[in-house]
Amino acid sequence: MKKYKQRYIKLAKLHDSTKNELEILQYKYNNLEIVIEKGVNKPMSEHDAALQEFINTGIDRTKVASMIYSIN
Repeated sequence: MKKYKQRYIKLAKLHDSTKNELEILQYKYNNLEIVIEKGVNKPMSEHDAALQEFINTGIDRTKVASMIYSIN
């Protein structure tokens, strides 16, 4: 019985991890659709690419506030 409970817990954690990955992929897909709608033919500047990467990797509000207001 304990073996089944451990297996269940392991599968539940895997399920949560998979759901999180799916949400991230859906967010990235939606952003890609927006970029495509705005026009793919324009080359993306280095600054735009850096901003897009920053947005896709997640924005830590504390770090952003620190960068803007020089808060440590």
